[in-house]
Amino acid sequence: MRRRLINMMRVRQEEMTAAELIAGVIWQKQDQPWEFTHDLARHCWDEIRHALFGQAALEHEGIDWMRYPQYTVDYDLNSTRLPAAQYAWLSVGVEMGAMKRSGKRAEYEFCRDEAKHSLMTQFQDYDWADEVTHAHLGRKWGSELFDGDLERARTIAEQALAEDRQRIQQEAAEHLGEL
Repeated sequence: MRRRLINMMRVRQEEMTAAELIAGVIWQKQDQPWEFTHDLARHCWDEIRHALFGQAALEHEGIDWMRYPQYTVDYDLNSTRLPAAQYAWLSVGVEMGAMKRSGKRAEYEFCRDEAKHSLMTQFQDYDWADEVTHAHLGRKWGSELFDGDLERARTIAEQALAEDRQRIQQEAAEHLGEL
């Protein structure tokens, strides 16, 4: 149980990669209306705050999070995609996926009911609430970036997620010498 809790803290702490991806999309899509920039800036800030949640929780547990390498694979895999595909991957693929029963709600309930970790329970509550907003932004701007076609954005996001899983599995197998 502790390993799962610490892993959850690490995942929060590494959400800086999501913030960096969103910042890149804002920069590359300067032709969008101000509302786009405003909404994505809010999304970016939320991801930065989530990273701070993870840092605070790890420090609370006496863990020096800076001694571990940062997980940047999500950013590395997506930074070469077109900005619309990057944002679809994050907001439509990842964030909307977090709305499933096994997503943010399950993380919150684990912290509250099993781990009984009051700090992470509070952080996960905020994280879950933010993900609701991010899923809304995904429907709004993910659709807009694909000419109003949310299904196309979903297809792009699902394809990107599948490609990412395949690359991660391949790199893991190569790293372990199984290929």
